[in-house]
Amino acid sequence: MYAGGDSSGWSVYNSYYYEKWSEDRQFCVGDTLFFEYNKHINDVREVSNELDFESCTPTSTVALDNTGHDLVRLTRPGVHDFVNLKTGLSHAGIKLRITVQPSTENVTLPDAPKKLSPIDYLNRWWLRFFRPHH
Repeated sequence: MYAGGDSSGWSVYNSYYYEKWSEDRQFCVGDTLFFEYNKHINDVREVSNELDFESCTPTSTVALDNTGHDLVRLTRPGVHDFVNLKTGLSHAGIKLRITVQPSTENVTLPDAPKKLSPIDYLNRWWLRFFRPHH
């Protein structure tokens, strides 16, 4: 679990702060973000397009959280944009863009070809050419 903005929470009026915060972390599907803030002043909205993120307009809200102690589970890879639109604080810099990588859990890799011992190799060669024929 990642605390959005660490101990400063979701209240720093400087978008560079959240940009730097997200650069230092690697997010994967299944991770959780925790946003803590004053619910009377702030909220957390995930928006689905870059224009809404840059302009701080709520036309593409994916999810809205406003309890002041919000857990957001990252369920899909790709870019996720979070803004604070309550009282226009996104313009003041309370917004976060993260890139979520696919999950590394439950990934099954193909078995590597096994190297045959000399005896196994000879047995396979022998059976290929000298099979009994009925």
